[in-house]
This record gives sequence, C-alpha cells and structure tokens, in this order.
Amino acid sequence: MRKLFSDINQYTPTDKALLSDVESIFQSVHNIISTRKTERLFNLEVGTDIDDELFEIMDDFSADQIYSELVLSVETQEPRVKVIQQKSSVRPDYDKHKYDIVLYLEIVGKENEGFFFEGALKR
Repeated sequence: MRKLFSDINQYTPTDKALLSDVESIFQSVHNIISTRKTERLFNLEVGTDIDDELFEIMDDFSADQIYSELVLSVETQEPRVKVIQQKSSVRPDYDKHKYDIVLYLEIVGKENEGFFFEGALKR
C-alpha cells in the first residue's frame, strides 16, 4: 500500500524515525489540541482557544463551546482530515472534573478510512 503522508516522529524518534499516514495525522492533531493559540512564535494562529472554557462553570454550554473550537481548529489547521460530527462529541464528566473528547477523523484522499482521537481535558 502506498503511503500518502509522512512526518518526523517527535515523541520516540529512536524507536521509529518517521510516521506515516494515520500516525502522522494523529501526531499533528494532538499538537493542535495541546497548543494554545499565541503560544507559537511567528505562527500565532496555531492551536486552540479552549483554555478559558476549561475554567468556566462545567456544563453542556461549555462542552459545546469546546467542541466547536476543537472542530474549527482541527479542520482549518489540518487539511488532511475532516471531522465527522455525527460520531464526535465533547461531554462533561462532573465527577472527575474533566471533559471527555471523541473526534472521529476521516482521512482526505483515503475513502472510508478514518480514526478516533480520544482523550480528556482536565481543569
């Protein structure tokens, strides 16, 4: 099978120097979500603006705001994927004081192939 995308492995380059296709895109999406806007010098629009929402009252409205920002950031900053909104969500977990995120990302150029990006945003 032909590789469409490849990137340098920034987490464990001694184990595997290059990442391809899904691994490369996953690393990029992780970087977008974990970076605050204005944090990267000379590229101030990279990342998300979800930090302020994490310290607001935890409710469905805040979860919707976080979800909207994540979808907008990923779709505008990572052109290799499209967020499938019917399978994606951000839900508050009141007991553990966190938001559970699930983004289903479909790879552009590979029909019917995608992956889930799952994680948690803690306050």
